[in-house]
Amino acid sequence: MTWFRVDDDLAFHRKTVRAGNAAMGLWVRAGAWCSQQLSDGVVPADIARTLGKPSEIKALVTAELWEIDGDSYRFHDYFTRNPSRAEVEQRREAEAKKKADWRAKREAQRAGQGTLSTGDTTGDNTGDSPSPSPRESTGVSDGVSRSSRPDPTRPSTSNEVLTTPTKPLRAVAEIDNAGQVMGLWLESLTRRPPSAVVGQIAKQVKTLLADKFTPQEIIDGLNAWQAKGLHPSTLPSVVNETINKPKRPTYTDEVRQPVSAFSAVAK
Repeated sequence: MTWFRVDDDLAFHRKTVRAGNAAMGLWVRAGAWCSQQLSDGVVPADIARTLGKPSEIKALVTAELWEIDGDSYRFHDYFTRNPSRAEVEQRREAEAKKKADWRAKREAQRAGQGTLSTGDTTGDNTGDSPSPSPRESTGVSDGVSRSSRPDPTRPSTSNEVLTTPTKPLRAVAEIDNAGQVMGLWLESLTRRPPSAVVGQIAKQVKTLLADKFTPQEIIDGLNAWQAKGLHPSTLPSVVNETINKPKRPTYTDEVRQPVSAFSAVAK
């Protein structure tokens, strides 16, 4: 089970007030659907019409809570508070392995071949997350576990990227949207960055795709950006730098270039 998370400012946020109660009912139901289906915040038009009225859909778009994405609708800043499909699947795989290892130890103990280590309490707990601590984090702990329960605290507003990439982002030909690019980026980190950083990177990736940069070019830029440790706002510049690397002039080029440029102007 996954959770659709909302901020505690939602009730009187200007966008909420502008959209109205009926449209916000659609927004919440659609958000729950996205979390269940792991759609990365994308709501197909037929699902939107099933959950709400056309007037409510229009109100969400007008209030900038939804964005039109082809024949679908996309939640604005979905990844600021909600995990990507890649994160959820990675977490589930890690937790399934952890439970399988615990069961193997338990069977070994019963057979007299080994004992459970002190404090090993993984057990057969169901669900996608371990028992919550008194104050849960919205980040990914040790790169594999994320609490699936709502976090009552607001996301961090720090712009510092407190992450270390474990590996470069892999190139995948099937990637064609911002959600998939974000999923690969988050999957490559040892710990999920602050929500403010994730939101800024998601905006930059979406803008770059809208500017006709390919997913591969953006992934190459993200790899270079991670290596530099810069502010999220610099991502477009790094992508441009990665694509348009200046040619290193030779000595002959340096001597001849001014003459060539002058001649071109003179003509």
